[in-house]
Amino acid sequence: MAGPLQLPSPPHRRGRSAAGLTTASRRHQPHAQLHLVGDLGQEVSTLPDGYREALEDVLRDWERRVAACLRLAADADEIPPGSDCAELASFFWVGWEGAILRARLTRDVRPMEVFFAGYLASARIHPGRP
Repeated sequence: MAGPLQLPSPPHRRGRSAAGLTTASRRHQPHAQLHLVGDLGQEVSTLPDGYREALEDVLRDWERRVAACLRLAADADEIPPGSDCAELASFFWVGWEGAILRARLTRDVRPMEVFFAGYLASARIHPGRP
């Protein structure tokens, strides 16, 4: 099954779709993989080294997927040429995990929405030209 980052739609819509699914899941229904990784990440200091490495592997894989989507966005002129897609992807996941933590604390998806809007603005993501 293809995830939102692999859907056949413009890259900027893929990112919005992935964030929207996650935000919606916080409102209505848990998204097992995201919650599991986030929950385990909160307990990282008590986990055996093997778990820590496995979690880091999952996060690196997610970063690679976002970076690939961002490279497509650069090819479609949706982000500035020369953007460091790997760095933008890393920034996204570091901030997104913090936004999720804050959303849990406040029991409100607003921190996720605020972060995502700020991420789009900082990455200067815009729809490509027709």
